[in-house]
Amino acid sequence: MIKAVISGYPTLDFQSPWFNQAFMKPMYGRPTVPISILESHLAAMSPNDIVSSADLPARVPIMMATVQHGKYTEILGTDDSLFPMKAIESAKEFPPLFYIMGSPGATRGDFADKDRER
Repeated sequence: MIKAVISGYPTLDFQSPWFNQAFMKPMYGRPTVPISILESHLAAMSPNDIVSSADLPARVPIMMATVQHGKYTEILGTDDSLFPMKAIESAKEFPPLFYIMGSPGATRGDFADKDRER
């Protein structure tokens, strides 16, 4: 049983258009990354290989291509348990949460409102 969750700058809504629709999304002051970056990475993966660490700069283009081309749920799946904004709606119990966010945003407020409503 999970007793508490402490999260720094969590992504609470992977089902939002930001993660699941392709449109111009400038990130880190860099132009849109070609989708081929993500496609090449996925094609090179083996189901039996486990990668437990990698240099962050090496993975940034893969992350950017995933976000910019709206591929998050295609890669992660769609089960509600993967998405905090959905999971909190149907959870009978939810552990105490402490999360730190940057600038105010709709996702943070929406999540807090759903938590209070339970």
